[in-house]
Amino acid sequence: MPVSEHNAFQIRVLVPGCGVGRLPVEIAGNGYVCQANEFSVYMLMASHFMLNGIYQPNAFEIFPWIERVSNIDKLSDIMSGVMIPDNAAIDILNKCPYAGWFAISLKYM
Repeated sequence: MPVSEHNAFQIRVLVPGCGVGRLPVEIAGNGYVCQANEFSVYMLMASHFMLNGIYQPNAFEIFPWIERVSNIDKLSDIMSGVMIPDNAAIDILNKCPYAGWFAISLKYM
C-alpha cells in the first residue's frame, strides 16, 4: 500500500527477526510505523549501536570473512574489509518525505 501525506505513519509493518535493524529503519523512513522483533540479545545490542551510536556513513571497517578459510581463491580475500554502515540511520530517517515522528520499536522475544 503506497504512503501519501494523508496516511503517513498509519500503516503498521511487523519485521520479525530484524537483525541489526536496517530494514525497519528503511520501512520507517518511507512513512510506515514499524515494529521489529529480534530473538538474539547480541543482535539487539548491535542494532542499538547501529541505530543510536553511528551518525555518519562508513564509520567502521569490519572483516566479516576473517574466520572463514573455506571457499576462498587467495588468502588476501579473507582480509578484505567492508565499511559499515553505507547509510547512517539518522540520514535515512531525515530524508523521509513526511515530516513528523518515527515509530521504530525493537523488542527482545
